[in-house]
Amino acid sequence: MPLSLDDKALRHDLTEARFAIQRQLEVLRYPNSVRGGPPGNREIIGRLQAQLKEIEQALATLDEGA
Repeated sequence: MPLSLDDKALRHDLTEARFAIQRQLEVLRYPNSVRGGPPGNREIIGRLQAQLKEIEQALATLDEGA
């Protein structure tokens, strides 16, 4: 069954959010190479990784329904 317009919009939003979180993680993990802040952001990195996992699970759920 093809994705509905609402599902396509949700997929787009989730994909954009995933990209933004991946970019934030890159900056936090490699501060010297991407002009990020000081090292030692483990708590923030952990929260972002949890959000990223939730987004990836939501995208997988959308794929299963397609």
